Amino acid sequence: MAQPQRVTPVASVDPIWARIRSEAEAVVRQEPQLASFIYASLLEHDTLTGAVVHRISDRLDHPVMSGAAILQAFLDALADSPEIGDAFRADIVATYDRDPATTRFIEPGRPDPRSAKSATHIGPEGVADFGRVRKSIGKAWRMAAPLMTG
Repeated sequence: MAQPQRVTPVASVDPIWARIRSEAEAVVRQEPQLASFIYASLLEHDTLTGAVVHRISDRLDHPVMSGAAILQAFLDALADSPEIGDAFRADIVATYDRDPATTRFIEPGRPDPRSAKSATHIGPEGVADFGRVRKSIGKAWRMAAPLMTG
């Protein structure tokens, strides 16, 4: 009789990714209008690196170079240098630790509410999660840009 395989919970393997997923699930509960974006960007992926490279390749998709080609280039880079994923995690933790405006791993800092790029305001809490998501996209692209030139 075959023994059931033990499945290691994600949290014990990658606590940063587990926390990001938990925060993303909370955003979906609090702001349902973001659910499809949060699922597509984060929750449908098994790993942090998978979520990051899929999001970047989606954002950089262009008729001259397809998102699929960009995704493959990122996956090849990650296969050759898995420490890139460690750099993603280190940057997230460093931003959380050093930026007093950052209250969650899912947000790399609170956008300035006076900025035209900030989305909407929600009551006394300030900027909605939508504004934070927009800033996250820009941060992910800046993190990935050096990979594209190598």
